[in-house]
Amino acid sequence: MKTMNIVIGVSVLAVAAAEAKIKYYNLKKRKDLEEKIQAKVFSGSAEKPVIVGVSADPDGGDGERDGSVKVDSKDINGSFGAYLDLGEVGTPGKKISVSTHVYNKNSSYVKYTLVLYNVTDDRVLAQSPAKALDVKKHPEEKMTLDYVTTENDKGDKVELRWVQVSNDSTARDIFIDNVKVEVKKP
Repeated sequence: MKTMNIVIGVSVLAVAAAEAKIKYYNLKKRKDLEEKIQAKVFSGSAEKPVIVGVSADPDGGDGERDGSVKVDSKDINGSFGAYLDLGEVGTPGKKISVSTHVYNKNSSYVKYTLVLYNVTDDRVLAQSPAKALDVKKHPEEKMTLDYVTTENDKGDKVELRWVQVSNDSTARDIFIDNVKVEVKKP
């Protein structure tokens, strides 16, 4: 009887893993962003940035001044920024669509890229070109990113990353106003 229970338990786990899904997000409020977005060092020896809630933010496409988060740089040694855990890829052939509004309210510029990253396989799935935000010339931007999952992604853990490219000063901080993640048929 014990052997039968173990086999049934394994079968239930296999079904649960096959049904794993990318999480839907529509984060607009500061509290929600603070709960879900995490600071991270992606490579190098940098001190981990800190996620700081910000009360006022630009409209950012969500029609509200509802707050945001600042990815506060603490170091210049390495690749760092923030990430959002998207869960695991279930059925292949689904389109992950991401949109996010990022801005800069510091007096210095910040340069960053948006990355959809397969943590399990340690590989980039999709990446935006590097963008520079300067408070005087180009202080804010809506970024989008799309990726259609493949059989190779099935069961793999995926993250959305805001990676700071300008790591020459701790004054270069990214502000994230909102983020939306949807999974659709391509």
